[in-house]
Amino acid sequence: MAAMVICPVCEHQQALGEECQVCGAKLAGPGVVPVPVEPLPGLESTSLGAAGPVPAGAIPELEPTRHGAVAVAASPAPDLEPTRADPVNVAVEAVPGLEQTRGEPIPGDGPTPRPTSLTCRYCRAENPPSEAICGRCGMRLPVWEGAAGAPALQPSAEARCAACGTLNAGEICTGCGALVRR
Repeated sequence: MAAMVICPVCEHQQALGEECQVCGAKLAGPGVVPVPVEPLPGLESTSLGAAGPVPAGAIPELEPTRHGAVAVAASPAPDLEPTRADPVNVAVEAVPGLEQTRGEPIPGDGPTPRPTSLTCRYCRAENPPSEAICGRCGMRLPVWEGAAGAPALQPSAEARCAACGTLNAGEICTGCGALVRR
């Protein structure tokens, strides 16, 4: 009686073969016998076969798809609306009862003044606008240049970072993120 080969993946038992008949895993070990495979007549060999690549020729019934450059004079399409490059002056009548969208600006409405401190989006700690890293949690703050004429806030403590020399109020350097030793 021939020894049965057991697949190490799905534990299927089979008598012959280099691959499992169920899961296709490669089999190895004693009792694994390669099964001879004969080529089927009438099939092309592939690049994986011993015959090499199959020469490909043009099929006479198919029309070629690659063409040379065609010289065509550009002419405007009569039914297309011109774009912004060619504005069209149209007389527009006001629709009664329709609110105008391009009205006068709201009195006193201007750009919103920038705050004098940045709020960390992670720990909600207030930080001076000149800082790049939160002094409390060490997360990167949004890049913001202070408003023109706004005084720059100075840290209240005299703890200087040994790595970059920035004055810091917290335990984490707001210039480089290093731990500030006091």
